[in-house]
Amino acid sequence: MAMAEQEKPQVNMSQLSDSRFLDSSSPASSTESLLAEFDLEGQKNDADAEAAESGPIAVEYTVAARMKLIYLAGYFMLNLALTIYNKALLQKVLRTVSAHCCPQTG
Repeated sequence: MAMAEQEKPQVNMSQLSDSRFLDSSSPASSTESLLAEFDLEGQKNDADAEAAESGPIAVEYTVAARMKLIYLAGYFMLNLALTIYNKALLQKVLRTVSAHCCPQTG
């Protein structure tokens, strides 16, 4: 109840023009600077500030998706070719070794 009865302080233009707040050399600019604090649209938002502070964009996000897929497909094809080649070579080696070790099965 006591909180509801208290009045919130209000700022009016006569208080802003008080000599305590204004610089005698440029009263208009001081009033503008005081009003700028309360201008929500004129202030930078947190998302812009965080984006500016986060630094440069990672290289991963600067390369086109099509180029990534081309390199990924090439990598896959080279690995597949190497796997098939190794399997063929290993079968040939195993046949030769088994023929020399166990001539009856060859």
